[in-house]
Amino acid sequence: MSFTISVPKGVRYSDLSATFGFNEQELRELNPGASELTEGQTIVLPISDDYEKALGYVRPDPAVHAEVSKQRTKAPDIFDDIDARDKQMRDRELDATPKPSENWYRHLHSREGYRDKVYLDSLGKPTVGMGIYVPDMQEGDEVDPAWLEQETKKRTMGAWQAAVAQGNDLGVKDQDFLEGLASVNYQLGNDWNKIHKKTWALMQQGKWNEAADEAANSKWNEQTPVRVRDFQQVLRSRG
Repeated sequence: MSFTISVPKGVRYSDLSATFGFNEQELRELNPGASELTEGQTIVLPISDDYEKALGYVRPDPAVHAEVSKQRTKAPDIFDDIDARDKQMRDRELDATPKPSENWYRHLHSREGYRDKVYLDSLGKPTVGMGIYVPDMQEGDEVDPAWLEQETKKRTMGAWQAAVAQGNDLGVKDQDFLEGLASVNYQLGNDWNKIHKKTWALMQQGKWNEAADEAANSKWNEQTPVRVRDFQQVLRSRG
């Protein structure tokens, strides 16, 4: 696999070799008509494991990053091409990643509720926003709106990303199922399956109805039965 670049002023084969870990002889063989490089010349670069490291797909150690950073002043045009390609790769990966729907956000908001002042939840813990635990605050305290917005986004995305990972473990990519998992993550924490071990084990075995029954056999069901019923509905939809 290879791609082409326009040679910046003053760049030699040895610069490319030192920067990206290319074999200089290989570079020359790929460009037989360019015994020496000149500004504006179009040449072919190979893609190697070391090149992938230079791009950051496999994160190199800090020393490699430092060396690559120094080379930016030598060959900025090369790095412009690489940065553009790297961004395209990341964008494709993001496009392929499941994303939560607006309906999920609305459903989560309706289940969690939202308060901009600290309140005590069903366990008597100081809480704010959509169920965000704030141990250092007291009931009635006000919070910074910007912080609350940022914290809410962080928690919702953390719950969603954990749901995608859990879905991969279970071999399930269904949107409704992932959103059901994300809701549980948001309420109970992303490691809930390490506490509700029987429910999770049944899910891993594909015994969805049994897992739904087991979910009800918990303190979780005693405290928030509506949330458990939501999850049961998601589980039974797989059965």
